[in-house]
Amino acid sequence: MEEKSLDRRYNQGGLLLASRIFTKYLGFFTGMILAIVGSVFIIGKLQESSADIEGAVGDQMKLKIVSSSPGIIFGVLGTVLMLSTILQHAVIELKDQPLFLNSYNIQVNSMDKGQPAATPADNNTNSALMDSLLKAKP
Repeated sequence: MEEKSLDRRYNQGGLLLASRIFTKYLGFFTGMILAIVGSVFIIGKLQESSADIEGAVGDQMKLKIVSSSPGIIFGVLGTVLMLSTILQHAVIELKDQPLFLNSYNIQVNSMDKGQPAATPADNNTNSALMDSLLKAKP
């Protein structure tokens, strides 16, 4: 059962990695399309009435663009989308640890020696038991 659980854990990690790569690719590709459409609008000298776009990051950074060319707006939005997908980093962390044979599931019953049963908080007893179980050969 430990082998299956480790296999499933690494399978899930691989899927998380694939989804992170796909999200970065999709955000970058969409941002690139927006920037290219914006450049086509700029090269084609497409003019509209004045449009503005505003954004803020917290209280320290504010951005306001007023333009009569929709190409500038598309270019800025595409660049922001590309930068946000490139700079955003999701951490994928896998820990190799026993799932079924751990100190919370194995308790030492030492009532015959006059001592109370070990609790999961008893790290010395549980770690000694884990060492003996892992080193034992069938």
